[in-house]
Amino acid sequence: MQPSLAGFIDFIFNRMQVPTTALSNIDPLINEIYNYALQTANFKLLFIPQPPFPSPFPLPAAPSINPYPSLYAIAVYNLGGDALVNAALDASGAPTIAGTNPPVKFWAYTRSLYKIDNFLAGVVQSTSDNGSSTSLAIPEMMQQLNLMDLQTLKTPWGRRYMQIAQQMGPTDWGIS
Repeated sequence: MQPSLAGFIDFIFNRMQVPTTALSNIDPLINEIYNYALQTANFKLLFIPQPPFPSPFPLPAAPSINPYPSLYAIAVYNLGGDALVNAALDASGAPTIAGTNPPVKFWAYTRSLYKIDNFLAGVVQSTSDNGSSTSLAIPEMMQQLNLMDLQTLKTPWGRRYMQIAQQMGPTDWGIS
């Protein structure tokens, strides 16, 4: 099953758990973000064949139709989810998140949770203090990330997209 606007809307409200008080399912931003994700996601993922149907689990769909989203659709939805967190604004009358002090609305809270507005110049390579030291090997592809890639790594949906897109190879997913 290829990506669709209806599938993306379902992803937003059921997978990402965005409340309808924070975003209307007819908000024009959804279509804008969906189109952005379609144009930006690695199109080579379209050519990965889906596993054959029928599934070992009984489904109401016809046996000749695979009801599961394609890997490309999953990538588009996750990239769109990441872009939505980066772009969506709280409406002036939107409710605040219970328990936040000072009161914060959904999108502002979500952006602060993932530190969306914090500048990230790269990934941590080494850290230490008086009693301990840690150093991780940084894969070469991490050294080649551009600012968009670094921003995409901040949300779970952006990281999921990067995981999928990277499977096509380090020169095909936005880094050189």
